[in-house]
Parts: sequence; structure tokens; C-alpha cells
Amino acid sequence: MRRGPSVAVAAILVLELAYILHTTAPDLGPSPGCYPGSVDVCVSFRPFPWLWIGMATLLFLNAVALVLRKRIGIALGFLTQAVLLLGLARNLSQEIGWSLSEGSLWSGIASWYPDLLFSTVSLCVSVGPALTLLAIMAATPAARNPRPARVAALLLGAQLAGLIAAALISFPAAFRGCDYTGPGAIVIADFPGTCPDFADLDFGRLFAMAIPSASILLVVCIGIWFSRNWAVWAGFIWQTALAVALFALAATLWDQTSQNYWYESFPVWLSPRYLADLLILIGPVPALAALLAVRQSTHRGVQQRTASPASNSAL
Repeated sequence: MRRGPSVAVAAILVLELAYILHTTAPDLGPSPGCYPGSVDVCVSFRPFPWLWIGMATLLFLNAVALVLRKRIGIALGFLTQAVLLLGLARNLSQEIGWSLSEGSLWSGIASWYPDLLFSTVSLCVSVGPALTLLAIMAATPAARNPRPARVAALLLGAQLAGLIAAALISFPAAFRGCDYTGPGAIVIADFPGTCPDFADLDFGRLFAMAIPSASILLVVCIGIWFSRNWAVWAGFIWQTALAVALFALAATLWDQTSQNYWYESFPVWLSPRYLADLLILIGPVPALAALLAVRQSTHRGVQQRTASPASNSAL
């Protein structure tokens, strides 16, 4: 096990550990309503944050094992990142579900849009690179073969263009300006045309999450085009994460017709769950097949190169 990838994965795990501790530490104690005279419900013990503390402990042990270059660190790494991948896939499904729900009141940027971008950037910056490095450490090296690699690069490039288009198209549905007076608008009686104090108008945060995500995926596409081994593994992780997210969307999305914007533009029999299933077939499946062809062809190239010296020595 090489030290460079091990230290890089350990650094990513430490960042994930720090984020988990930062977000769960305020919830470890009793709820805010546990004081004399409070009318709120008092919950003296909340078990869910402690589950995240257990996850943080596992991340710490995983980072130590990788720094010490123990083989068990690779297995633990796949386990911890798979748990985080499932959690982020659930978050993506929940945020997309909120984007389709009717009756929500907000002003400025809807909360589901930055949450959706945060889940995406978490996959691109943290979970994806960690899984890619773990796969590189666990797998054998491969030679270059440009033909299937360029097909895979084009498929992933088309996916990237589709993701960017979806983000741009969905933004108008997530943003309500201060002058918005339509359904779900928050109108201040004394000051019409102004946003309330709690309105989210932080556009810089959106760019700070969207640009790194798109840049990383673009670099992966370019790397696959040039048959880089790390990019091929990153493509595998990308497609696996996309398939898991779409599967979670198809399994958990609420498609009740009375509270779903989807059915204002599409017939009742066309559930958004069916679209998620269809996207699995036209997105990750062909791309994974192309990446598998890259891996198989490059593996044969390595076998041929290792077999040729033996045949020459026999002669």
C-alpha cells in the first residue's frame, strides 16, 4: 500500500470527521425545552446524534489504519464511504421531493436548492475522491486503451451537460424575488415588494458549491478521454453514486398527485419514479458498460505485456 493515496484518503476522512462533530455536537445534550417553566417538549436523550458519533469514531479508526498502511483500512474505507453515500443519496431524494411539493412558503432561495448542491459537492469533493483512491489502492494497474475510453468520456460528458442543464432549469423554480406575489409568497403588509429578514439571498454560496462540483466532473471526463487510470476509477464511482441516488429517488419519492408540481406538466400515469428508473437505464448503465470495456481492454493489455518477456525468454 503506497503512502501517498493512504494519507490522502486519511485527510478526507479527517475532514468528514470534523464536519460530523461540528454538526452533531449541539444535539448531543437534552433538547432546548428541558428547563423549568418551558412549554416545549423535553427530550432528555436523543439517540440519533450518537449514531453519528459512532460513525465519527469509525472514521477516526479508519484514518489511523490508513496512515499505518494496514490493509484493513481499505475495507473500512469502503464501508464508511458506502454509508455516507447512502446517506447523501437519501438527502438528494428528499431534496428533490421538496422541490416538487406544493404549498411551501418561502422568500428568496428555497432551502432545498442549496441543500441539493451541498449533497452534490459532498459527493464530488469528499466521498467520490475517497472511494476512487481506495479503488486504486485495491486494484491492479492497467494499461491505456483510448477507443473505449473516449466513448465513456463522451457518455459522462453528456451526463455532465445534463446535470448542469437540470441545475440551471430548476433554479427559477427555487428562487422567488422580493417582488413575487404568486402562490406561496411571503408578503409584508407594511412594506410590499421587500423580502423578509430570513430570506436567503446568498447567491455566492450557490456558486461556491456548483463550480467545484462541475469542475471536478469535467476533469474526470478529460482524464477518461486520455485513458488515465485514476479517471476511469473516478468514472466508476461517479456512475455508481448516480445509480444509487436514482435508485433511492425511485424508491422513496412521494408521488401523490394532489401535492406534486410534476403532474401539472405530465400525465398522472407518468410517475417521477418511473423517470428515475428510466434514467438509470439510459445513464449509468451504458456508461458503466463503457468503463468496464476500458478496464477489460486495459487489463488484457497488461497481461500481454507481462506475458511477452516470458515468451521471449523461452525462445
